[in-house]
Amino acid sequence: MSAPKSNRDAEGLDVADRRTVSRNFSWMLFGNVVTAASNWLIIAVIARLATPHVVGEYAYALALCQPLIMLSQLNLRSLQATDTEDRNPFHDYFTLRLVCSAVCILTLGMLCLVLRPSAHTMAVIMIVGLSMSFDSISDVIYGYLQQQERMKVIGISNALKGSSALLALGVTLFVTRDLFWGVVASATASAAVLLLFDLGNVWLHREGQAPSRPTLIVVRSERVPVLLQLAKSAVPMGMVMMLCSLTTSTPRLAVGQFLGTYELGVFAAMMSIIGMGRIVVNALGQAATPRMARHLASGERQKFYSTFRALMLVGGVLSLAAPIGAYVIGEEVIVMIYGPAYGGTRSILTWCMFAGAISYLASLVGYAITAARVFVAQLHLLIAVCVVGVVSSWFLVPMAGLTGAAWSFAAAMAVQGVGSIVLLRGRLANR
Repeated sequence: MSAPKSNRDAEGLDVADRRTVSRNFSWMLFGNVVTAASNWLIIAVIARLATPHVVGEYAYALALCQPLIMLSQLNLRSLQATDTEDRNPFHDYFTLRLVCSAVCILTLGMLCLVLRPSAHTMAVIMIVGLSMSFDSISDVIYGYLQQQERMKVIGISNALKGSSALLALGVTLFVTRDLFWGVVASATASAAVLLLFDLGNVWLHREGQAPSRPTLIVVRSERVPVLLQLAKSAVPMGMVMMLCSLTTSTPRLAVGQFLGTYELGVFAAMMSIIGMGRIVVNALGQAATPRMARHLASGERQKFYSTFRALMLVGGVLSLAAPIGAYVIGEEVIVMIYGPAYGGTRSILTWCMFAGAISYLASLVGYAITAARVFVAQLHLLIAVCVVGVVSSWFLVPMAGLTGAAWSFAAAMAVQGVGSIVLLRGRLANR
């Protein structure tokens, strides 16, 4: 008799598991492609319909809002996705996200009062922050769905959110020629997807399983200590995400401070192209994180290593292609996309994509660290990365302009990548 056909591949991985990861990756990639393309096209639309000054105003709002939003999220999505023991029900995560989002908006308002931008810029900042808060609430729902590996719903939601925000902002900006009304329309689109699609899918369940109908909000006095404990455990990861965002925002803030909003608009347009490669990085990392966490929890180190090697292989190919592609694209294509005001930027784009290539690899190692539930050590690393980013930006931007801003981001990402590898090796050696 012939031996039964093995259901494992050459690496010892269950074929069904590999197919599930592949399918999940495909849906996450679909959603992330649409989201990243929409974010990039928003910059392109603003560049086409307005001036680099307006692009700079929008980029300034993003640079201020994103670190605060990242902190308020406390990276609860990753905690949910890797919570293999169901230590906290969904409503704990959801309630905490609502509270943190409200605090974030209040903090953003106080920050605007301190910085004293123009009334128009302040209004844009507040609406952008509100729009990001809607997306943040959707994100905690994604964490619940990701834990169940319902990546199809997440992919569809991301696609709806990105495309509707782009359409709303583009049409409104074309009609009004006012960035404020454009971001109002975009925020309205994000709120609509949250209310009409995301919240409804919380009650949907996987085919063939008992219904999963978590309560969205439970405000009871006995839950307060639980929420405080959850927040305490999540703060290090929230700080990690804030510092990651701040590292990205720092060169933009430095350009705005030293060179002005016109140059910031040009730099933001070049940096936005990095997002086109990040869609693959985020889709890979988000699809693989829950499974890598389960492999480590069950002691299946070989499966963890196999998944991690696959992640880094894709990241390596992407990292090689990014700066080469940027150089080949040429100034003519950049002018065709953004307009004649963005001519003479081939060198800046190449350096930006070189920095982005380093960030792709660092991010993939970061997903593996999160799967291994290394949280506090990441905070220490990201503090160092942020310090490198701040110091290098404030030194290199005045000296080398937009090229110096790209160099600064590359230096910070290099420190993050090397440090992440050290942390991961140490964590696996101690398991």
